[in-house]
Amino acid sequence: MLAAVRAEVARRGLRVQVWVAQTSCMGWCSAEGVTLTFWPKGAFYQGVKVEDVAGLCALHLEPSRG
Repeated sequence: MLAAVRAEVARRGLRVQVWVAQTSCMGWCSAEGVTLTFWPKGAFYQGVKVEDVAGLCALHLEPSRG
């Protein structure tokens, strides 16, 4: 998952502007799977799958959409 997010950020030419980090458990790990958070808005997604990454990045990383 981390590699997929990093690849999508790079594909969008945002490697300098966007920081992608892996964290430890945010409290929902085993129950809900992968959690993806976009800051500074604090948009929070649980149970994220690799196929969700492009759409979530489009929603939150494109200035006209996020």
